[in-house]
This record gives sequence, structure tokens and C-alpha cells, in this order.
Amino acid sequence: MFAVVWNGIDMEFQEHEHFWTTTDGNKLKKFFFNLSTGKSEIKTMIEDAMVEFPVINLSYTGYKNRFSYLAFSNPDMRKNDANKDDLFLNGFLKFDLLEEKIVAKVSLGDTKTAGEVLY
Repeated sequence: MFAVVWNGIDMEFQEHEHFWTTTDGNKLKKFFFNLSTGKSEIKTMIEDAMVEFPVINLSYTGYKNRFSYLAFSNPDMRKNDANKDDLFLNGFLKFDLLEEKIVAKVSLGDTKTAGEVLY
């Protein structure tokens, strides 16, 4: 199973308006489950990018998928006063789930932001 995992989220919104910070480090992880032994493992798939909102081609929901598309964030943009309360998403990545690598990256530049990638 693949999922984006955050180090910590303030779901009570007590420290700041939004639940993300520059140190969250949201990463794509792969979870391994051994149903016979009950053991599990977690492997970080993308170390050098903060990602969110992973999606697949929804026509293939329930089937094995080759690619996932993830919005990525430049953590330095969150330090900018104009962006301090926003999740600044600079573009998206195409991630090969079989080869376990980034195969494409679309950047919108430093002055533009995007939302969740829809396939």
C-alpha cells in the first residue's frame, strides 16, 4: 500500500490556523503487510520532495496501478509571508509504483500554486 504520511498534524488548530508546518515533511511511503505473520514494514519512497494528495487513474480503482500523481511543495515557499498560511503546491510528480521512482515532474514556477492533481 502507498500513502502520504505526515510527521505530525495539529488537528485541533491550536498552534496556528492550518495543520501543516514547514517541518512536517510529508513523504510518500510504501507499507508492506505480511498477513501470515502479522508483521509490517514502512519504506520512504521519495526523500527529497514534500508531496500530498496522491491519486491514480480512477478508471482503474481496485486494480493494480503503475503510476500515481502527487502534488509537490517547495518548503521554502512556505517561509514567504504571502504564503505562510497556505499549502503552496508548486506542481506535480508522476511516480512509477512498479519501478519505485519519479518519472516526470511538472513545475509551475516559484510564483504559481496548484491544488490536488485530478486524473
